[in-house]
Amino acid sequence: MVTVARHARRKGGGEAPLPDSADRSDIGPDRGRQGGRGQVPPAGKEAGLQEKVPVSRSLPLPTSQEATGRLYVSEAGEGNPACEWVVAILVVAAGLLALAGRTLAATVLVSTVALATGLVRLVMREHSPWKVRSVAFDATIGIGLGIGLMITYFSIQLML
Repeated sequence: MVTVARHARRKGGGEAPLPDSADRSDIGPDRGRQGGRGQVPPAGKEAGLQEKVPVSRSLPLPTSQEATGRLYVSEAGEGNPACEWVVAILVVAAGLLALAGRTLAATVLVSTVALATGLVRLVMREHSPWKVRSVAFDATIGIGLGIGLMITYFSIQLML
């Protein structure tokens, strides 16, 4: 079993001793003193302060970024790019419809896409091609946006 040294505090108080390999250049007049005597306490085995502990309890394991040298992206395995492109194209089409003056058609298109993605995520759960966050979050945002957008559009039309 691989072990590492853990340095404990001395019974008399003060700071824990530095490992033998530590850089002591940053020790100022008040740092590293034991009991105000101006002495740097011994480190390592001569101080009798080493305790063997398993690595799993003392050191964090390297992350996948440290191990592979690549950034970890949690969304890399989520969603289906083809589905995301279809949604993006439909949103661009809705924007073009709105620019052409067809605001009802644009609103209905965005609302339908939002409702569809929310319902697909709710029904298919982890097998859904549309994944952003959790199932509950995706379904709530999708369905809520779809219904809320239509309510907002029609309420504005009633005021005009």
